[in-house]
This record gives sequence, structure tokens and C-alpha cells, in this order.
Amino acid sequence: MTNSGSGTTTVVDIGQLVVSTALAPYNAPAGVGVSPDSSLIYVAENGANALSTAEQQTLTVLSKIEVGSAPFGIAVSPAGIRVYVADQGSDSLTVVDTFNNSILTTIPVGAGPTGVAVSPTGDRCT
Repeated sequence: MTNSGSGTTTVVDIGQLVVSTALAPYNAPAGVGVSPDSSLIYVAENGANALSTAEQQTLTVLSKIEVGSAPFGIAVSPAGIRVYVADQGSDSLTVVDTFNNSILTTIPVGAGPTGVAVSPTGDRCT
């Protein structure tokens, strides 16, 4: 979960219902997603207009790419090949290729998107 005020992202062990660790520092984290195999964590940094990718085991930030203005919500495709970022400030959806951490496209979607979800088949976003 993201803690925008403290600039951290908290990892909770839901099996034991305890906080296992906190990732920091992030610039106003607003959204978080996890790869299908749980190896990667994606964080929308609202204050940095960026998407960060961290390794789950070591919590090491692997990459940071610039996305649209005020990124908020994140969804990871079922196959883990795309990350979708709702860019609240630029009224768009940024589509990121996870293999090379590059932006595939930016799609205008309407005023102030804050969340995004991907269908189980990976063929649609809402």
C-alpha cells in the first residue's frame, strides 16, 4: 500500500497480517501494482510523474520512467507484459512495456483518472 504523506510504500504479509517492510523513499506514492509472479513492485510516484519498478526480494529500485502528470492508479496485465498508469493530471492512460521499461503509448481518457483495472484476459482496461 502507498503512504503518500510519508513517501513510503508498505508491504504487508497478509498470511500473518503483519507489516513486513516499508519501501522508501518515493515522491508522493499514489498507486502500487505487483507483477503476476510477485517478483516486481510498481509504484506510481505522483510527485515525480514517474513509474518506479522495484525488485520484491531485495526492494531495490530497478528503474524509474517518466509517465504523465500526477500518476495515480496502476494495473498490471495478467501476463505481466504491460503496466497501465492512470495519469490524473494529464487526463490520460500511459501504457508501459515491462520488458524494456518504455512507454508504448499514451491514451487520452477523460478528466482526472485515478484508478485503472485490467480484465482477466488482458484485452481491456477500465
